[in-house]
Amino acid sequence: MDLDRPVSAVSGVGEIYARILKQHGIATVRDLLYFLPHRYLDYSKAIAIKDVQSGQVAVVEGSIFDIKTQTTKHRRINLLMASLSDKTGNINALWFNQPFLRKRLRIGLRIKILGPIKKDNFNDGALYFNNPDFQFELTDKLVPVYGSSSGLSNGVIAKIIHKVINEASNLIDPLPEQLLNQYKISDLVNAIRFLHSPDNYDEVKFARDRLALDELWQIMVFTKRFKVRRQDKAFAFIDTPDETNEILRRIGYRLTDGQTKAMEDVSTDLIKTIPMRRLLNGDVGSGKTLVAFLAAERVQKQGKDAVFLAPTTILAEQHYATWRKFFPDADSFLIMSGTYYHGDQRLSKNQVLKALQDTSGSMIIGTHALLSNNWDIEGKAGLVIVDEQHRFGVSQRARLISSGKSIPHLLSMSATPIPRTSALVLYGDLDVSIIPDKPLGRGSVTTKLVPEKSRELVYRFVDQHVDRGSQVFVVCPLIESDPDNISDSGQLFSFIEEKKAAKQEFERIQKEVFPNRRIGLLHGKMKAEEKRLIIESFRHKQIDVLVTTTVIEVGVDIPSANIMMIEGSEFFGLAQLHQLRGRIGRGSDDAYCFLFTSSGQFVARERLKALVTCNDGFELARKDLELRGPGEVFGVRQAGFQQFKFANLADWKLIELADKISDRLLQNQDDWSDALRRVILKQEERMHIE
Repeated sequence: MDLDRPVSAVSGVGEIYARILKQHGIATVRDLLYFLPHRYLDYSKAIAIKDVQSGQVAVVEGSIFDIKTQTTKHRRINLLMASLSDKTGNINALWFNQPFLRKRLRIGLRIKILGPIKKDNFNDGALYFNNPDFQFELTDKLVPVYGSSSGLSNGVIAKIIHKVINEASNLIDPLPEQLLNQYKISDLVNAIRFLHSPDNYDEVKFARDRLALDELWQIMVFTKRFKVRRQDKAFAFIDTPDETNEILRRIGYRLTDGQTKAMEDVSTDLIKTIPMRRLLNGDVGSGKTLVAFLAAERVQKQGKDAVFLAPTTILAEQHYATWRKFFPDADSFLIMSGTYYHGDQRLSKNQVLKALQDTSGSMIIGTHALLSNNWDIEGKAGLVIVDEQHRFGVSQRARLISSGKSIPHLLSMSATPIPRTSALVLYGDLDVSIIPDKPLGRGSVTTKLVPEKSRELVYRFVDQHVDRGSQVFVVCPLIESDPDNISDSGQLFSFIEEKKAAKQEFERIQKEVFPNRRIGLLHGKMKAEEKRLIIESFRHKQIDVLVTTTVIEVGVDIPSANIMMIEGSEFFGLAQLHQLRGRIGRGSDDAYCFLFTSSGQFVARERLKALVTCNDGFELARKDLELRGPGEVFGVRQAGFQQFKFANLADWKLIELADKISDRLLQNQDDWSDALRRVILKQEERMHIE
């Protein structure tokens, strides 16, 4: 049977179902076989109704003896309640906004129900199932849940997959038998079967490990082949170590060991005609920008432009000010949407365009505006630096280093610490330099998780430190409150936690908390000029307390700001909290980060405790990977990067095995089977990497 035939050829899949399946990324029978269940329901451990307890997730088997429906007065929520019994007792099951279930459930029907047990405080503490799943077939196996969409239920998807599951035997394993035996790799055919019809969770793990391994070694083979195939030529720059040492002496800075090693890596790349493709990764405040500036200074001194791409106007302006401070005599440009500088002069866009054409050997710092077709900078660029590279799409970065008059060197920077094993996957086409240490002379940062009852104590502590010259960030998860996000008071079966909003918190702090202090407000919806003025006022100590959102997460460097209060800290990931914390402790004074949380959840508080006890961004990134997944931590949900369905970047052992497999495969490319070659070619069609 042809696994690549369209899904519409499967019995029972008409034009409408085929169109809906395509929205899920399912176009062929092969796609069906690789369709990942969201989760599995385990109906094997049913208990008696009399034994259920509040707070547990339970399975019971019983017969329905009553069904009721109701619509609430508040928000018009549709409720459906079924009552069922077994030999030991009765229990209710409650569903919200699922009126279609009335047609599927009927009195006398025997079913298995699985879900969380809650206590109804309005009905003498009676226990009930809250939005449970159910099964008519009374199976003791694991039941896959694929999710559903308009017009296609989970049951329909499961039936369609069941019709083709036997065709898994037609899958040809692309990995050579020698590697399968050597590394004891699971069988691909059984992995697909266990994915959709497992008897237990051991079989689920068997399936996911094998399919995750395939995703990992395939992307590694692609990126390693991509790195080897580079035939482009770049300008080779002369190494100038004496000049670099003179610059460091002039600005009064001594490189850390990590910066020195990174500078050596970059210098070694710049003297070659092979274009540098390097990721400079370091924790917040580790001094990556200085390394990039030293490379840019060499490039522009030798007659080529250095282009520095920053993700925000705040960061671009800050980099420009720092560059001008370090290298006042260098020809420099700042290009942002509607704002253009040449040196210290603000010019019109046309004037800057002409100046760019008339000069060479310049430092060009800008935001996304640099990616506009109006700026003909590619041909003259000898070096492109991309700050916070994960904030730019692959195609955006590629525009600045695409083929043209010459191919520039590329230095990407990221302050999101990336464990080395993860870098093997995410940046296999890039060489990686890691700066593990921080500049000398920095104060320590103390982080505290603050219970609500201690809020006033923190306010008094902060007020005393402002008297001594400290400045304060107050970070909120929202810009402003949305009435639709706040639950009705006393609403039954409904609770949505309220998040602190910057606009409302600004007013509260100004009136109630620090009425004698100068309070500022900063958020992403402000115009660029407004944001610039606020940051400059804060920098020049005209603002004591700055209420803000995560707009200050990246790059804001104000040494006198050494206190941060983060509201609703449970709504942020560990990596993001660590980035925010990196805005303080950038001077010689000790700094303090206070995490406020309204959550009483054990998991949320335990996660935040990791931030309290650890200042190592790489260790926190590892923890965040385990808790949240790669998309949230690294921002890899962008055009050009393959989304993993099975792989987890926190699975270090599997990544290391995939690295070994990819190396072995690349050593014997002439011996690749047709199946293996097809897999690699298909991967190359999907991917586009800078």
